[in-house]
Amino acid sequence: MTPAQTLKKAEATAKREALESLMAQHLKAERIEFEQQAAFWPGRKWRLDFLIGRYSSKALAIEVHGGTWSGGRHVTGKGIAGDCEKAAHAVIAGIRLMAVTGDQVKSGQAIAWVKQAMGASA
Repeated sequence: MTPAQTLKKAEATAKREALESLMAQHLKAERIEFEQQAAFWPGRKWRLDFLIGRYSSKALAIEVHGGTWSGGRHVTGKGIAGDCEKAAHAVIAGIRLMAVTGDQVKSGQAIAWVKQAMGASA
């Protein structure tokens, strides 16, 4: 990997971590308990960004998709196919999956949707 590629990867990681940190702050502010980077499928390295109510019949996963306008992984053919496979297995495991963009996290729309999905008023 070239130094420029290493820097680009580090910047993308920092942005992703900042978005996930903001989502975690929103969940904590609403007193919603969650697991972060939760493994959910045996034999796979898949992780869900956030998992609420793992053992309930209304388990909800939140996947924060950053880089949607900058050519991030989620907008490549391979990335989309991988996301679809992971989402399908989450549903098979009985977990509802909510995908949100970084802009939706920043605006507060994502946490409003989470509250609505959990049956609370947004």
